[in-house]
Amino acid sequence: MVSHEPLDATALADKESAFLQALGSENRALSEAGPVLRYLVRADDSSLLNDEVVARVRGMLTNLARQFAQALVDERASSADFDALVEPLAAAFCDTPALLSHAHGLALEWLLAERMQARLDLDPVLPPLLQARIGTEDPLVSETARAMLAAQARFGQKMRRMELPLHELPGDLFHLALRTMRALAEERHETSSRAASVENGLRQNYEERETRLGLIERVLIALREDAGQALVLERAGVAIFLTTLAIGSGQSRDAAVFAMAAAQPLRLALLLTVCGLSPEARVAQVLSVHPEASLPEGLCSLHPEQAAQLLALSHGAG
Repeated sequence: MVSHEPLDATALADKESAFLQALGSENRALSEAGPVLRYLVRADDSSLLNDEVVARVRGMLTNLARQFAQALVDERASSADFDALVEPLAAAFCDTPALLSHAHGLALEWLLAERMQARLDLDPVLPPLLQARIGTEDPLVSETARAMLAAQARFGQKMRRMELPLHELPGDLFHLALRTMRALAEERHETSSRAASVENGLRQNYEERETRLGLIERVLIALREDAGQALVLERAGVAIFLTTLAIGSGQSRDAAVFAMAAAQPLRLALLLTVCGLSPEARVAQVLSVHPEASLPEGLCSLHPEQAAQLLALSHGAG
């Protein structure tokens, strides 16, 4: 049974060490995941790709490389020339931590969505909250919700196919991928002349607010009086819940995904606390994601400011 009594300064100091020790273990697991994932994704031995998430990340980064290669190669180029460009591009993307982390987060998000569908009968494409927005009388809200529904359906299809559309990347990662592509293309005589024009064309056709993640944020803005439901997993669905958790806690969306997908119940509870959820609500949401979780005593008594401070301090505890 977790105590709901408020913690005074002395009691918080007594608990802080235990919280930081637990968060330090979670931090070490997260920090070790990147290098291990990079090794597995780039490994040639297919026996190392039995894990669904690792295989999906590798597939997504290769697919991203193929999109760039298709734009860069001349129409007269052979398939061998095309493949020779895909391999170094995929390796470059794998060696870019932000892109690797994003692909990892997307793979984990879809794994979570499938897990919640099995456990909670929660539709990964059309959760109750989105369905309600589609049925609203406000045509602008309904149109945005329908656009998100279509984007979410495409996301599921792309995950099954292990694809990562370039135009679906968040703005900062879109620009990072373009810079990575151009740097590699300019090292190769046969593609250097096309790199600048390809980059310009891709930039002109990119619209971040029309990406799936952009549409989720637009749906959140339109929630108004129903905004509180966005942190109720059974109502919001995984995609909306994750974006709301990230915005409310001031963390990246990938960090929110890792807290939900990995064995990170304490971190998830602290993120929910920063978002302002009541003790009962935050415990309910943690148990929806991690039904076997055992939360430390005193956690429910933390205030949002205390939870934020613990999360900040935890980065030095790993």
